[in-house]
Amino acid sequence: MNTIKQGVNKFYIGDSPENVLAEIIYTPTSDNRLVIERTFVSDTLQGQGIGRKLVNKIIDLARRENKKISARCSYAHKMLLRCEDCQDLFVAEPDDQPDPFE
Repeated sequence: MNTIKQGVNKFYIGDSPENVLAEIIYTPTSDNRLVIERTFVSDTLQGQGIGRKLVNKIIDLARRENKKISARCSYAHKMLLRCEDCQDLFVAEPDDQPDPFE
């Protein structure tokens, strides 16, 4: 069974925080945000919705701690943009501004 465990500034699946099959790493900031830095899912767990479950763990944590979320990780950023139920939590990173030349 793929139990998601909580580590220091991360959620993960694996034997230990150092030996993971999947993980999502975040950084708490002084302005009350959780910044998702990285999402990783090993080939053995691909296609099982693990990445989405990891993002959901960050969403749940942000709600419990009354924080906002932003993402430097492209996968998490896409998931947060698509999540209708978490738009109240999502804050774009400063470099996420629309490109006026696109």
